[in-house]
Amino acid sequence: MDRERGSISPPRLDCGALLLALLLLSAGPAHARTTIVPDDFPTIQAAVDNVVEEPVMAETLLVRGGSYPEWVRIRYRRMVIQAIPPLDGSDRMPEIAGLSVTGRGDGYAFIGLHFTWYVNVISFGPDHFLFAGCRFDRGLSAGGRAPDTLRLTRCLLFQSVIMSGLVATVDSCTVYGPVGINAPDGTFVLDNRFENVPVWALRVGGGRTLVARNRVRGGAAFQAHLEEGDVRFEGNDIEGCQGWGIDIESRGNGHSYLERNQIAHCGGFGIKVHGSGTVRGNFVLDCRGPGIDVDQGEGAGVVEDNVVGRCDLAGIRLTNPYGGLWLPGLAPATMSVRGNTVYACSGPGITISYLPGSTIANNLVYACEALSASDSDPLLISHNNWFPASGEPSSPTDVSVDPQFCDLSADDVRLRSDSPLLDVPGVGRIGALGQGCEAPVVAMGFELSPHVVQPAARARWMTAWLEPPAPFTVQEIDVAS
Repeated sequence: MDRERGSISPPRLDCGALLLALLLLSAGPAHARTTIVPDDFPTIQAAVDNVVEEPVMAETLLVRGGSYPEWVRIRYRRMVIQAIPPLDGSDRMPEIAGLSVTGRGDGYAFIGLHFTWYVNVISFGPDHFLFAGCRFDRGLSAGGRAPDTLRLTRCLLFQSVIMSGLVATVDSCTVYGPVGINAPDGTFVLDNRFENVPVWALRVGGGRTLVARNRVRGGAAFQAHLEEGDVRFEGNDIEGCQGWGIDIESRGNGHSYLERNQIAHCGGFGIKVHGSGTVRGNFVLDCRGPGIDVDQGEGAGVVEDNVVGRCDLAGIRLTNPYGGLWLPGLAPATMSVRGNTVYACSGPGITISYLPGSTIANNLVYACEALSASDSDPLLISHNNWFPASGEPSSPTDVSVDPQFCDLSADDVRLRSDSPLLDVPGVGRIGALGQGCEAPVVAMGFELSPHVVQPAARARWMTAWLEPPAPFTVQEIDVAS
């Protein structure tokens, strides 16, 4: 794991799956053959049956585009099956009714195939499976005892996909059905597009997970469960989901990281973490539950540099599942809540309970209810901005000033160059975002007296009146300009 850069790099085994396919497709010894269907055999199964079990090199089957209404069964045969254009010159993919593969220390690659029925992969490992540019109409089940690597890349996925193995990867696919992955050594879900998936779009488990740069539109979104290790959700774009955006449950030694995700217009909470978590740099907008909800049971959690807008119940809600009870063997639970911008939520901007010793600092809360804190003394509260103020400040260093957003109506809550929160002396910036625009130039009326200046006049001074338009005041004039 690359802890300095805050991300998980895919292991060499996963990249090796693609390299395996390229090697298998390259020229091999004389006993590795290439067969064309239907030129050499009328069916794919007939070509498969012609391959001896456990060949030294993989057999390559080239399948012309067309319809193959057969359920292909492969057992203990290293094999590459790849689509090639049909004889009529069209771009039709080979349509295969179904596929069942049983591996035992083998390597398999399936490229450019359309499976109209179910695909089942069972491994007695160690095995390597690659599906590239394939279409699955009725789903996929891949796993077994311990397949080394499973990879789906540039595929079109309908109905359910269930994968298990030491390392599993889904990348650059378009997904219309739920995807479930449980891979203890590594799960990588990268650059996919999930469209109106019911129930849950992605459910992952295991000890080392990276879900990054995916796009979700409508339907359900992401869930994760881990007992140990790390799970990371980075740079995902989720919009219009029916329920939650990202829901993570970590227990034991597990820790979750959610960074730079964008979640908007969801029917439930935006981000929920049960267990130890770091929530940093996310944008959560218009959710029907809390924007960020962390149930921190043990150790130190972090919620910082997030933007939460127009969410119900609360912008940021922080709780302890044990209700303040200290349990033997558990480290005390605390939260560091710093540098967040929360605006126009229907409940408190920040609410915290049963988390004594937590820090709330440099947050910008606009048009929300004030801080709600219960059973959390002592809290370290400093240099927050609550505007407009409601009640007494939570700390002598807290302020209540107009933050001067660039364009709140367009959800641009970066700060103008004249914002008093950009660089507070001794504190730095308050809120999640820095300068995003210049202060507007305002034209003012200017009157000089006397109106006519006599050339022979010896007066050393003249008087001028500056009148700023409403709603600006005289005190806001930059005299130096």
